[in-house]
Amino acid sequence: MHGLHLGAEQVGFIDMGSSIPRLDMMGGEFCGNACRCLAALLLLEGRVQDDGQGGSTGRIAASGVSTPVHFTARHLPDGAVDASIRMDLPAMPDMVDIAPGMSLVRLPGISHLLLDLALHPYPGLPGETVPGILRRYGLDEAPAAGCIWFGENGGRRFIKPVVHVRDTATIHEETACGSGTLALALHLSRHAAPAADAIDKAASPATGKPAERITRVPRDCCTPPDDAECTNDAWHVIGQPSGAVIRATVKAGADGIEAWIGGPVTLIAQGKAFVSIA
Repeated sequence: MHGLHLGAEQVGFIDMGSSIPRLDMMGGEFCGNACRCLAALLLLEGRVQDDGQGGSTGRIAASGVSTPVHFTARHLPDGAVDASIRMDLPAMPDMVDIAPGMSLVRLPGISHLLLDLALHPYPGLPGETVPGILRRYGLDEAPAAGCIWFGENGGRRFIKPVVHVRDTATIHEETACGSGTLALALHLSRHAAPAADAIDKAASPATGKPAERITRVPRDCCTPPDDAECTNDAWHVIGQPSGAVIRATVKAGADGIEAWIGGPVTLIAQGKAFVSIA
């Protein structure tokens, strides 16, 4: 993770020898973006069967959650992969409105404190400020917890995530946060109509067309792995600090909540790492 090495924000360890590929994060936490990265890697390395349309579906196991995570992955023209994961939540996650513009969302493996930038400005030194905020709300002992500041710019919502992992004593201003995006989508679904979010076709890699304002994402962007019917529900498209977007949607079902997060994944480094184990 060191800035003079890869400058990574988190580290995940992959076991390809299990019955299904398994991802364990550095602190045993859940990381939605890391799951999406593994889905993309499986497709890029040919470890999953191509569906004949440049993509694949499957399942992975991950730390922080007790059931397999379904994924879809599809090659993009620029060499990247559009990767989405599905989280099946048995019931609506615990969401508490703590104060105006401040809500707590507890997900499996990670909790997020959502802070509206209009009421809670982003701190000048988040690495020094966030630990105190997490302690104040009893999140400092959670396996992983984040402060997710959110706002809106030009009609597009965006987040500024800072995530703390307890067992590795790390805290990072992240360039993107999948679980934080999902937490915000759950919050918006509870407090506002999802279709109010304008969505650019450019944010949907399946179209390959210039940006155009629409309110729905094409059906083939969210085809579930089990080939169940996709309802084409509206997706929240949330801007990330990196400049990329992550799309998220939540839908209530008979057995609980079905949630998807997805977006482009790009392989930027590859090689061998030599580590010392005491």
